[in-house]
Amino acid sequence: MNSQSQHNPDSVPRYSTLADWLAWMESLHPSEIDLGLVRISDVAKRLGFASLVGEGPRTGNGLKIVTVAGTNGKGSCVFAMESLLRAENKTVGSFCSPHFLYYNERIKVNGVAVADDVICSAFSAIDKARQDTSLTYFEFGALAAILIFWESNLDYWLLEVGLGGRLDAVNILTPDIAVVTSIALDHEKWLGNTREAIALEKAGILREGIPFVCSELDAPRSLLDRAKHYNVRLFQLGDHFRVSKNHHTSIELYVSGNSEPITVEEPLLPLPSMAAACQVVGLLGYPLTDSAGQCLSGLTLTGRFSRHARAAGKGLILDVAHNPAATTLLSARLNQYFGRERLDAVVSIMDDKDIEGAFRPLIESIERWYIAALPDNPRAAEPEQIQAILLQLGVSRESITLSSCVCAAIEMADENEKAGELLVFGSFFTVANALAFIERGK
Repeated sequence: MNSQSQHNPDSVPRYSTLADWLAWMESLHPSEIDLGLVRISDVAKRLGFASLVGEGPRTGNGLKIVTVAGTNGKGSCVFAMESLLRAENKTVGSFCSPHFLYYNERIKVNGVAVADDVICSAFSAIDKARQDTSLTYFEFGALAAILIFWESNLDYWLLEVGLGGRLDAVNILTPDIAVVTSIALDHEKWLGNTREAIALEKAGILREGIPFVCSELDAPRSLLDRAKHYNVRLFQLGDHFRVSKNHHTSIELYVSGNSEPITVEEPLLPLPSMAAACQVVGLLGYPLTDSAGQCLSGLTLTGRFSRHARAAGKGLILDVAHNPAATTLLSARLNQYFGRERLDAVVSIMDDKDIEGAFRPLIESIERWYIAALPDNPRAAEPEQIQAILLQLGVSRESITLSSCVCAAIEMADENEKAGELLVFGSFFTVANALAFIERGK
């Protein structure tokens, strides 16, 4: 990390290692998800951030905050904004979740994951300030990011909403610009079972009069009505900024306030998310010239159609797609890169997802299915359950193999010498296990 944390709690820290802190935090709160802003707002104020918390105008050290909500594409949008702002020699903090291999991936300063001791110091300060207030694992992380970013004196904070928007922990802060990347059915237990209801939750990040960048082409009426209620400056994909496909290997992004399009070669991140990132950076006052297009060209983010080497010179394609909207995009990407060629795939997915809806767009793109168990994850669907859904979708039993874990599934797929690149998808947990397999191979 480029800067060190300055806080120094008087009391002896509860734990000395990040692993111990995380294990304790997982057991601290009675539920993994407990949406609401009262508890975390109270602790933020005790930490000295009263000027940052609440609905009113923010006072502070001149920083700018961008909050990003959406069903899919949030992480890609944050990563693209981070890359563009760093190319302008600005200092940037980004907070995203979940992580793949290391918790530090969630909190980055200038593109670098912060060190264990910095996070532990922040956790210790939060633990002292919270007194008897119970915080969730995610709330601890959000407060740690706020503390670390503040003490790093950064120009920009880019905050990804963890779940929903209205009651998510990062929504204690008033953004200078709000972004909604997409609206699709996911997390219905918490957000509602219609796009209108989900959109209303995500609209909770809006504030009176601020710019609102929306990269959802088919924006639900509830989202637009709430934007009108807050009198925001709306920048809507398709109206104020747009994507135009130039040819097979490049696209052009047209951004409000920019006279010339931005050409991006070999775009690998979701196009609406990249377009939204460009629109935000333009609104922040930076000219979007050819250098912006060069910055975004070929930009890759782990788990977003990212390609990795594995044994025997073969490759892995890793994608966290786990809902119908995301797998529809994944299917289009597979068609773009592989045409009619069908790939083998390793998959595991959470039981609370629309598994049938998520798999349907990929049926024609996948030759053999290796279904992996996630034995340490109680939320994961059982392989037999996934197999039954695939059979209902018309996949032959001979094309399905059940496996005890993601690593074993990859090894089984490798036994097919004729197979080329292997797709691994279904959730962050699936991709994390595949990355661990790659690391062990190295």
